[in-house]
Amino acid sequence: MLEKGLEYRNEGENDEQFTDIKYKLLVKNPLSELEKIYKRYGGLPKNLKESFKVVEQNNPQGKYGIHEYSYKDFGLTKDDLLKNNSAYYSLYNTLSTVKKEA
Repeated sequence: MLEKGLEYRNEGENDEQFTDIKYKLLVKNPLSELEKIYKRYGGLPKNLKESFKVVEQNNPQGKYGIHEYSYKDFGLTKDDLLKNNSAYYSLYNTLSTVKKEA
């Protein structure tokens, strides 16, 4: 499935429709990551930002318990992930490097 998404992304100007974010950063600072997503649309509207803050305050991380998952829970190994997702990892690392240089 990831391969199909990458194929679509690489067609024409489709790449401009994607925003890559790291899950760890999303959990650490969700508002910042949301602002990255909305940047291409002229920024995060103030009313949405305020609504998001209220929801975030009322629903802190872990409110309903902590869910931890491992690739091992699904019968996978780290090598499986690297092999099956190498095209995306390569693209993401390239994009991260380009963004840092800009």
